[in-house]
Amino acid sequence: MSSKSMADRIREYEKSNPGSTAVQVAAALKIQARAVHQVRWLDKKRVSGETPMKRGRPRKNAVTAKPMAPTQGQIIVRTEVGSLHIKVDRLTQQNAQLRTVISYLEHQLGLKDSQHGAAI
Repeated sequence: MSSKSMADRIREYEKSNPGSTAVQVAAALKIQARAVHQVRWLDKKRVSGETPMKRGRPRKNAVTAKPMAPTQGQIIVRTEVGSLHIKVDRLTQQNAQLRTVISYLEHQLGLKDSQHGAAI
């Protein structure tokens, strides 16, 4: 049994026989042709600087997409929307308080239900 890996044996054979096809390399080394194609493909990817993609289904607990950090504009919009929401709540509360005062004063003056139209 040789200490060299199958990929090393394929590379050595191709160096010594540069014009050979994948089928010829596979027949000479008594391996399958797809192994030769796979080694060539991986070598090509390594030369181009790309890492081959992992195959298969991702793990369930793996995070597939990283949450995007909000941009400066999004942060400003969120804070403005939050402050506007607070202002609307305050104005709504102030409106309810003023309606209470108006109803009290109308009652004191004898005007009944003027908010719902004048009483005849």
